[in-house]
Amino acid sequence: VGYVYSNKDKKSVNGFHLYGASIQTKTGRKYILDFMLFFKEKWLSEFDAWISFATTVAKKSKAWILLLDRGFRNRSLMNHVYHVLKRMFLVRLSGTQHVFLKGQKKSKSIKDFLSDKEAIRFEKGKMWILENVVVKAWKEVFKNSVTVIVYHGNGFKNPLVICVSQAEMTLEEAIFFVQMYFRRWKIEQLFKELKSYF
Repeated sequence: VGYVYSNKDKKSVNGFHLYGASIQTKTGRKYILDFMLFFKEKWLSEFDAWISFATTVAKKSKAWILLLDRGFRNRSLMNHVYHVLKRMFLVRLSGTQHVFLKGQKKSKSIKDFLSDKEAIRFEKGKMWILENVVVKAWKEVFKNSVTVIVYHGNGFKNPLVICVSQAEMTLEEAIFFVQMYFRRWKIEQLFKELKSYF
């Protein structure tokens, strides 16, 4: 969210943003859309806008978990989802993100924990589960322990790295969360098509 630049006026002008959430229900999908106008006199920050939309989604959908892409790893948004809205979150991270293991004072990047010896192997790939970690970038605002799951599918160039607001989990739960994230992957394909061809 930022000021919208007008080529015609050669300056920043008022603008709008359309926010959307795709809600997976037991009977199918529904969507929540929110249209926000931005005026220079009363400009919402990116944080304010996402807090407002996340609150709308949580109230309207009664969602128990909010899935967020890698672009939304804002520590204040995670804190709002978990502590204010009382929901779980699942957010995609970068493998270079630094985390603290429980009781350790020095952080390491997630990819530094991924030894081949400790991988859980499947027919279609391998997985690592890092429990009771604190994300370094969030530490000042969101201090809770989370679980980081790394899934590297056969043929994937890069592994999928996700963070779930749950300190510990079983292998079955980890597989469930990876499958949950892949169910939203068609959204990424849609974004790519829109950006590349429209």
